[in-house]
Amino acid sequence: MIHQALRLVFCLMAGLLLALSAASCGTDPAPVFGDTDTDGDTDSDTDSDSDSDSDADSDADSDSDADTDSDTDSDSDTDSDTDTDTDTDTDTDTDTDTDTDTDTDTDTDTDTDTGVPGDNGARDGLWDVKQGGYVYAGDWQGYAWTSPGQVAGSTINPDDYSAVDGWTDQLCVNGQLAADYDAVGILGFNINQPASGTATQSWTPTAAHTGVYVNITKNQPTTVRLQITSGGQDYCVALNNGANTITWSQLRTACWGATGTAYNGTAAITQALVMVPGDVAGTINYSFCVNEMYPIGSTVDTDTTVDTGSDTTDTDTTVDTGSDTADTDTGVDTDTGVDTDTTVDTDTDHLFFDIMAGGYVYAGDWHGFAWTSPGEVDGTTITPEDFSHLTGAETQLCVSGQLVDNYDSVGILGFNINQPESGTTPQSWTPTASHTGIYVNLTKTLNTTVRLQITSGGQDYCATLAAGANTIAWSQLKTECWGTTGTAYNGTAAITQAMVMVPGDEAGLINYSFCVNEIYPIGSAIDTDTGIDTDTGVDTDTGIDTDTGIDTDTGIDTDTGIDTDTGTPPELGTPYTVHDGGYVVTNDWNGFSWVATSGTSTATPEDFSGITAGDALCIEGMVMNTYDDNAMLGINLAQAWGSETAIGTVVPTGTGIYVDVSNYVGTTPLRIQIQSPDGATNANHRWCAPLANGAQIISFDSFNTECWDNGGNWYNGEELSAALIMVPGDIEGNRAFDFCLEELTEMDGGSDTDTDTSTVTLQGSGYTCDQYGSFHVARNSVDYLVMNNAWNVNDQCIRVNQAPDYTFFTVASQGGNTSTWGAPATYPEIVYGRKYNDYSNSAELPARVDSLSHVYTGWDSNAASGVSGTYNAAYDVWFSTTNDGNVNAAYLMVWYQHHNDVYPIGSSQGVVNLAGRNWDVWSGGNGPSGAPYIAYVATSPIEDFDFDLMTFINDAVSRDVVEATDYLSNVQVGFEIWSGGAGLATYDFYVDVQ
Repeated sequence: MIHQALRLVFCLMAGLLLALSAASCGTDPAPVFGDTDTDGDTDSDTDSDSDSDSDADSDADSDSDADTDSDTDSDSDTDSDTDTDTDTDTDTDTDTDTDTDTDTDTDTDTDTDTGVPGDNGARDGLWDVKQGGYVYAGDWQGYAWTSPGQVAGSTINPDDYSAVDGWTDQLCVNGQLAADYDAVGILGFNINQPASGTATQSWTPTAAHTGVYVNITKNQPTTVRLQITSGGQDYCVALNNGANTITWSQLRTACWGATGTAYNGTAAITQALVMVPGDVAGTINYSFCVNEMYPIGSTVDTDTTVDTGSDTTDTDTTVDTGSDTADTDTGVDTDTGVDTDTTVDTDTDHLFFDIMAGGYVYAGDWHGFAWTSPGEVDGTTITPEDFSHLTGAETQLCVSGQLVDNYDSVGILGFNINQPESGTTPQSWTPTASHTGIYVNLTKTLNTTVRLQITSGGQDYCATLAAGANTIAWSQLKTECWGTTGTAYNGTAAITQAMVMVPGDEAGLINYSFCVNEIYPIGSAIDTDTGIDTDTGVDTDTGIDTDTGIDTDTGIDTDTGIDTDTGTPPELGTPYTVHDGGYVVTNDWNGFSWVATSGTSTATPEDFSGITAGDALCIEGMVMNTYDDNAMLGINLAQAWGSETAIGTVVPTGTGIYVDVSNYVGTTPLRIQIQSPDGATNANHRWCAPLANGAQIISFDSFNTECWDNGGNWYNGEELSAALIMVPGDIEGNRAFDFCLEELTEMDGGSDTDTDTSTVTLQGSGYTCDQYGSFHVARNSVDYLVMNNAWNVNDQCIRVNQAPDYTFFTVASQGGNTSTWGAPATYPEIVYGRKYNDYSNSAELPARVDSLSHVYTGWDSNAASGVSGTYNAAYDVWFSTTNDGNVNAAYLMVWYQHHNDVYPIGSSQGVVNLAGRNWDVWSGGNGPSGAPYIAYVATSPIEDFDFDLMTFINDAVSRDVVEATDYLSNVQVGFEIWSGGAGLATYDFYVDVQ
């Protein structure tokens, strides 16, 4: 090589001096006279280069590439691949496999095994979720998977667990099931599947394995089951929320009833899954997580060393084809003989209400098969379709389903009268003089109307049933039990049928679910000591009052007439509690609850005398189509425990009323009303406010004598004697109602955990004119951040927490003056939560929206006192896509008031009632960070208001401004100031996240 380089230098110099030809400076050329080919060079080969071989390159090897080795690739190593290393694979590392790592196995991780990537096969505890959804579950291991089943319309999310990173120990699914029993949402686990993903194997319990442990979190109140597969048969059991210890015998082939064959605990299991079953009653939304699952009795091998020997693999894949594992007796039992022994068993040892196998019932002097029916209106459903599956171990008969919006729609649980067990035609039964009526004990899961109905002489007679025990006299059974008219059953004619049923209503769909615990004729002979008082005290005067004049006196009769002197009076001053007889104690208020109607409206029950301690206060019925009709559930506010005690008055000391109501007919509007002693007759002494479904806080200053348009007088601290929930009438049509009052309590600061503002203790003080100067201030030991925030015009000073009035802050001076068509000059504020790098130290925020139940808050300022300037008093509520506090997801405002013609960005979308007040909703623009924006502007100014912020957040979610997966980063209050504003002060502010 040195020799050739020197010659090249020489030739270049010679070319300059002598103009020698290129041929004279080749690489060892042969003489010209010795070249006998025609290629134009002086060598003896047939190509046109100057080397002595016959290929087309200019090197001396025998291949045709341009490198100096003798292989056919273009690199200079001695292998035949195109990489730059000297091994025979096609990658650029120095091992002999074709992956890009430096180990000698065939996977792409950096460990030396071929198992779960990156962990050398190690596991952590009885339950361990690895990358890609590979799960160690005690003595089981394999990949987790999901399935929406095969019914069209069912969905599941995620589709699989390939994205699981191995950092979480919880597997979750959610979705929707179609209205079909075959619809399912499945989270499955392969049994004994290697991490390579090959076929799953079976697993057989040992004597040490007694069942399966499952811990789940249900985010929706749906049925969730554990199911295993063994020998091609599925076995299941319903799971509770939280920890479940399931024994083998609890897993049955029909876990939805008390029947089915139990798993024997010894046969091999090939699959395990957690699933939500569908139902023909309607679509089902589901969401659940499996936190742990493994066979009870599992042991964990803590030796994490990887065994590289071949003894770790069982190569015996032979399938046992022996026929001795299958029962080949497929013969059908052809014995269809009917038992013709119709002799009635005269042994009267049966209970008053005794359920036998197949749903045959002994019910006092009645006996016969129980049955169900959805009626004849299309769309009505009932479950079960019959009681043939009953084993005789049951103590109650239950049905559930849905009725369509039709008065003829019904859900029936019926009883045949005097039907022999052979199943022949039912007979009739005639009461004797000792039979005074029917006893029914009922459990209602939903607060729907339930009736008892009998058939006699082709005529139906009915009576409304309450939850619990009902003693129904014959005369209470009428041809029109939904009103005050109709003919009563005479108590002597033969009865051919009895049933418990739910009637439909044109007002909307009705979901129902109830159980009959007992039913029998009162005075049945087989009971030797029933202890039933047969003195029904029923007025048998069936004369009809023909005075049809409508009483237009809508005054409420507050004389409850309840004799509650039956024991020790309840303790006063305790949280909301319902006591015997419907007596309510709710902190500083206490008195009897009552029911009232006006006009021809109906309500059930008529009073709460039958209420026992802890019961909910619920009423249902119909308000007729006039403005003068209504129905009310009320509570006296100052009435002592005892018999017909006087009703006193109270003057509220708090800020409003916390009320929680469950409205089961969502289309029926409700109001909350407070009234003075003469409020029943004096329209100026009763005040109302619209009421939404669920929990809410209604400020006292939102009550108006004409709350339907706020055209009357506002409540101004007058003395009160009662508070009530009302169903108002409307000329557009009758209104069915069904609701329960869950709680009603006077609020002293916005939530039941808030203290009175007069006793608030604050720590922290200061004075700043810095543009973003801030101070940490503690309210009752909870940290808040006060910030000057002169963000647009750096000309503002604030004073923090000065004595003696203990305000959070006061605007000492403000020199900005910006146009109301643009952004405000400043926003002096208090922050709870995180806003970029500014945050309060003791906040529960950021938090995901869908993880929050309540965000109680309240604010008191002097914005209504006439401070000069152009400004508003408003909440700033910021949302982030993550929990880092970078407020980029959404921006929500709640304006208490505004001065001198300033408005939110965007445009007005109309008025909505939230938290008992009316708000003008503005949206359509973007906030300062470019995030979607929404503002709720009070239609009348607010100075001091306590409410649940989740009411507004949930509304913003429904409008697609906020996402349920966003994080609530912070809650702030302050003044957006365009000009002036000196003297604006915040006296109190709090946030209580739940």
